[in-house]
Amino acid sequence: MKRKGCILVCILLVITSSSIGIYSQEKTDNKLSIEGASNPVDTSLNYYVPTDFTWTDVTKINTDESALNETTSDDFFEYSISDSSIYIHELDTYQCWFGVYATIPVTNDCVHFSCDIRTTTGHNDVRNGNIRFYDPLTLLPIKNVPRFYNGIDQVNLDSGWDHLGGKVALPGYTEVIVFFYISDSYIADWSLQFWINNFKIYTNEESDVSQSLHSPIPLNYYDWHFGTFTKKSWASPNPSLTEISGGDFAYNVNSSHLIFQETGTGTYDCHAGAYSLIPVNQNFISFSFEGKVYSDTSLSTNLAVRVFDPVTKARLFPHPEIIHTGFSGVEVGFDYFEFNWTISGYDEVLLLFFYIDGDVENFNNTFWVRNFRHEIPIEYDDQSPLITGSDDFTVESGTFGNFVNWTVIDDNPDIYEIYRNDYLLDSDTWDSSEDISINIDYLADGIHNYTIIVYDTYGNYAKDTVLVTVIAYFESSYPFAILTILVLGICIISTVTRRKRKKEV
Repeated sequence: MKRKGCILVCILLVITSSSIGIYSQEKTDNKLSIEGASNPVDTSLNYYVPTDFTWTDVTKINTDESALNETTSDDFFEYSISDSSIYIHELDTYQCWFGVYATIPVTNDCVHFSCDIRTTTGHNDVRNGNIRFYDPLTLLPIKNVPRFYNGIDQVNLDSGWDHLGGKVALPGYTEVIVFFYISDSYIADWSLQFWINNFKIYTNEESDVSQSLHSPIPLNYYDWHFGTFTKKSWASPNPSLTEISGGDFAYNVNSSHLIFQETGTGTYDCHAGAYSLIPVNQNFISFSFEGKVYSDTSLSTNLAVRVFDPVTKARLFPHPEIIHTGFSGVEVGFDYFEFNWTISGYDEVLLLFFYIDGDVENFNNTFWVRNFRHEIPIEYDDQSPLITGSDDFTVESGTFGNFVNWTVIDDNPDIYEIYRNDYLLDSDTWDSSEDISINIDYLADGIHNYTIIVYDTYGNYAKDTVLVTVIAYFESSYPFAILTILVLGICIISTVTRRKRKKEV
C-alpha cells in the first residue's frame, strides 16, 4: 500500500499527575481516516499501518480483570507513533500497565498482523513487552485468544529484534482494540522500552514471512520427543530442557497434526510437550504453524514455543512467546503464528511446543499443532513416487506363472505394501526403478483386488490397483464352443439350401 505526503508530529509532555505522549498527525486525502469505532475501513487495501488509526495512551491497573479505562495516577511515560513504528518508554511508573491502544478492523473473523519487536531495560528482572486484544465495548481483555509476550528472562537487558505475527480468530467481532504495553511492578525507574516496528494489519494477503516459507511439511517427518520438563521459575528463569517425572499424558503425531494431552492423574509443576531438531538457515529460523488449546480451567490454558541448544539443551536467547488465556471448558479454534528469530552460531536447534502446568489437578490441558512450515537449507522431497503397473486382466484357474507387476520410481524410496482385497500380503523395502511382483496362481474363481502402496522416506506415497478376474477352464472355452456351433450351423444350412435349389431346377 503506497503512501505519500504523510507527516507525523509527536509532542511528548510530562505532566506532574499523569504522563501522556501527545502526538498530532496530518493526513493527506489518500489516507484512511479512522476515528475510534465509528468509521468503516477499506478492506480492499493490502494492509494498514499505525498512522491509519487513532491511538490513546493509558496507565492501567495491572490486572487482567481491570478495563482499559481503570487507570492509575502518578505514572510517567513517553511514546511516539509513525507509519513504521510505535515506541513506548518508561520515565517513572509503578504497579501499572502503560502503553497505547487503538481500535482496529476485524476482517473475515480474524485479525492478521505482523511486526518486529524489541524490549530493553536497566534491570534484568523487569524487561517485557506485550501485545493484547480487548473488547471495544467492555474494554476488557478478550479471552480465548492469544497474547504475545517478549518477556523477562533475568539475563538479557536487550532482547534484540525478532519478527512475530499472527492470524487471531475473533468470530463475532467487526473490530477490536489492540493494546501495546509494558508491565511494571517496580517503584524504581528502570527505563523500560518497547519498540514495535513494521506493524501491519493485513486485509487480503499473506504476510511477508508466510510468503517466504516452504509449503507445510508432514509433522511426522520430524523426530519428536514427548515428555515433561523443568519449569521456569524465578530461581531458574531459563531452565534447560531437562526431562522430569511429571505425571500422566498422551500424545499423537501424524502427517498433519501433533497433539499433546494431560491424562490420568495429570501433570504438575512442569513444562509438558514435544521437541524436535529443526535446521537454522544463515543465523535465523523462520517458521509458522497453526495452534489451538483446551483446558478445564482458565488458569492453565496456554501454548508456548521456545528453542534450545541441541547439545547442552540450554535455552537460547530471549524470544517472544505466545500465551493463551481462556474460559474453562472452552476449546478455542486454530490461530496462525509466525516467527523469525536470530539464532547465531547454530546449524540446528531444538524447537519445543509445550504448555505450562502449575496445578496439581488434572485439568485436561491439551494443545494441537498443524501446518508447520519453515525455511530449511536442505532439499525437501514433496513429490509422490511414480507407479506404472499391469492393466486389469483375466486368467484361467489352474494355470501357472501368473503375476501382477509394478515398476516404481522415486529419488528417496522406502517401503511398499501389497494388499489383496484389503488383506496385507507382502511388505518390504524397494529401490527406484525396481520391478515389484506378486504371484497370483491358485486363486479361487472370481474378481480379486490387488493394491500396492509405496512410500518414500519423506512420507509421500502413491498407490495403484489391478483387478484380476479368475475364470474356470470350461468358461474360458465356452465362447469357442459357441463359435464352433454357429459355424457348423451355417455350413449345414448352406448345404441344405444348395441341394434344395438343385432339386427345383
